Amino acid sequence: MKFTSYRTTKKKLLKQCAPMGEREFRRLINPIIAEKRNLDLTEASQKQYLQSNEVLPFIEKIGMDVENFGKTIVIPGTGLRKERLRTLLPYLPYEDFTPVLIRILANTRHNQVNKGKFVKYINPLEVRRYLLHIGELLTDTETKKAPN
Repeated sequence: MKFTSYRTTKKKLLKQCAPMGEREFRRLINPIIAEKRNLDLTEASQKQYLQSNEVLPFIEKIGMDVENFGKTIVIPGTGLRKERLRTLLPYLPYEDFTPVLIRILANTRHNQVNKGKFVKYINPLEVRRYLLHIGELLTDTETKKAPN
């Protein structure tokens, strides 16, 4: 599986959007975060890490070239260790990794997983579900080996 991740922090994205001012940046990015994560504007303003599904609409809104952003990520089509997945994804806070992944593993493996720390390997289907859940934008051509 190969895709481009646009995960970043607000601070880094603001620097890349210079000479945009911080007030204008917040005015544009926070409503996007609120909409994508189903949060109110106050909660959205407190988020530091941005998901791919928030960064791309922002870039399009301000009219910048998307090619200046993002990181290409290649995930093997076989099993993957949890630790390796976390190192592949940029700007991934703990609250977006372990608790979310444990829920996905429990659902995929029919609640046979009580604690994610006992699971070392994640199959391609679980990786795909996790990536979609954390706001990565995957297309069908990028995920042929891991169908829905």
